[in-house]
Amino acid sequence: EALTGDPDRCRFVPVMLAEVLSIHETLTLLHELRQSNILVTDIVVNRLYPENDCKVCSDRHARQFGEIRHFPGKLSEYSLWGIPMYPEEVRGQGPLNRFWEGVLPLKIEGAAPGTRNPVSAIRPPVSGVASPVDLPGNLPSSQMELLLFAGKGGVGKTTLACATAVRIARDARPKEVLVFSTDPAHSLSACLDADIGPGPTRLAPGFSAMEIDARAEFNTLKNQYADELETFLSSISTHLDLTFDREVMERVMDLSPPGLDEVMALTLAMELLAGDQYHVFILDAAPTGHLIRLLETPELIDQWLKAFFDLFLKYKRVFRLPGVSRRMVRMSKDLKRLQTLLRDPGRSSLVTVTIPTEMALAETKDLIGACNRIGIHTPALFLNLATPDSQCSLCSALYRRESQVKEKLRQAFPGMHQTTVYHRAMPRGLERLGELGDAIYD
Repeated sequence: EALTGDPDRCRFVPVMLAEVLSIHETLTLLHELRQSNILVTDIVVNRLYPENDCKVCSDRHARQFGEIRHFPGKLSEYSLWGIPMYPEEVRGQGPLNRFWEGVLPLKIEGAAPGTRNPVSAIRPPVSGVASPVDLPGNLPSSQMELLLFAGKGGVGKTTLACATAVRIARDARPKEVLVFSTDPAHSLSACLDADIGPGPTRLAPGFSAMEIDARAEFNTLKNQYADELETFLSSISTHLDLTFDREVMERVMDLSPPGLDEVMALTLAMELLAGDQYHVFILDAAPTGHLIRLLETPELIDQWLKAFFDLFLKYKRVFRLPGVSRRMVRMSKDLKRLQTLLRDPGRSSLVTVTIPTEMALAETKDLIGACNRIGIHTPALFLNLATPDSQCSLCSALYRRESQVKEKLRQAFPGMHQTTVYHRAMPRGLERLGELGDAIYD
């Protein structure tokens, strides 16, 4: 804390893309840093397209700067630095040495208050798609209950999850679809262009959305535990020796395993699944590394819950935490139900989302490898944000290197259906997401 609070010794520099979801996530991060009294003065905006004779490049350039101009009041207090889209992937000593050569300060004039972003009103095709995939589970007749959209950060999981939810809600009636996220950045709200709360928000017939704040759920549990533990400790007899176990009781929440907050959010969704109001759940999952840890180490959560319950059994005559104990028992049951559901290919599947870069390829292999070890069904892969072939020197260079990644993906997963989604305007709102859903699914 002493280091992060000293701007002369430690500086936070957020890096974002000039896209609405990335900007929303950055603004959430800035708010959290400000609450922690951590100074931020500069923001790096990466992968900016040039304005040239290429229609694709110029369109992306206009949209990127239009999105930035749409947030003038929230970004104007920071120094913005732009990094261009490089034709080669920034890996290895040469590209890394050249990375900062193209950096330029960005001078962004904001839109007038109350006006819409003029760029967002343009309606080119949402996306070109190669090799659309069958709608998951051939709905509406299937028993599919849970779809997880997973991949590294920034690959478009939220957009594809929402497009899938809109498509299923339309095609699987009278089934009810709920798309949910545990991302504190409120990406669903930005993508769906609607205010989504911590409870289900109905947006259209058969379609609802929910943004669970995993950290807030965990903090609520911690506060509830602290209050009930204090009441218990103040009420017990002074003759009861708790010398060692008292310290364990007081620290049990601080010793919780990584990913417990995500598990709490998922089990909250499992409670809704146990009811009969919603039939298909679509999860906009955590980034790859976090999700793999969550999927591969459920025994850590089990062991922590066992240690917690052991305390209750040891002092079952006096240890009374009614609210917390009920919540823990419910969490344990829901976690087991979730593990069973994830291993049933007839009821759940994980859809992999990636982009055509070598670094994303490596994370994709890790994710699918983990799913294979665990026994989670992974029937399809979306290769998102691909560049179409072009006469433009930048676009053609991107297309050539992306084609190499595509071939490696085909060789690595020959039995998996792979759909390529070309980079176009980012869809927002139900209508545009519905168009994308029509494009990516047969």
